Amino acid sequence: MLDTWKDDVVTDVKVVPSDSECSNLGIEWKDMYAYHFGGFDSGCDCRDISYYASRRYRVSMGLGIGSCSYNETRAYCNRVDTNMEPKEFT
Repeated sequence: MLDTWKDDVVTDVKVVPSDSECSNLGIEWKDMYAYHFGGFDSGCDCRDISYYASRRYRVSMGLGIGSCSYNETRAYCNRVDTNMEPKEFT
């Protein structure tokens, strides 16, 4: 417990890519830990389709990974284009 009181107080947190250095931020920032962000894949959003369309085209109502299938497109599902590559943060 006494060791904790001797440590600096955290007053702000900033996330930067792993290829950036905290010293470039202009004030006394310290590297705390690294975090691996797994990224996002594109998908197919069928949350707002009608029950009738889901039954007619045999489509599940909800979110799916990957491109929309032919039936999902006919059921008026929406393509979600949020493809983000994985990154390392420090």
